[in-house]
Amino acid sequence: MSNWRAYGQWRHPKIWWECTLRNYFKVINPDKVPNNVNAVSVSKHKVVYVMCNNIYQFEITKKKIIETISPELN
Repeated sequence: MSNWRAYGQWRHPKIWWECTLRNYFKVINPDKVPNNVNAVSVSKHKVVYVMCNNIYQFEITKKKIIETISPELN
């Protein structure tokens, strides 16, 4: 992990995880990348997101996001 990624994750955790989720969707399904994703809470192992004006809420583990975006770290 580069120093910038480590710094961004520590300094602005919610914004960093929002950007990381967009990158996750670009890898999984590049045609349907959500525009308005907000991180509601960031805990030790998972992140809770809200999409589309607080209508849809979902949670995903940090491990799954990192494994998908940066497989070289595993």
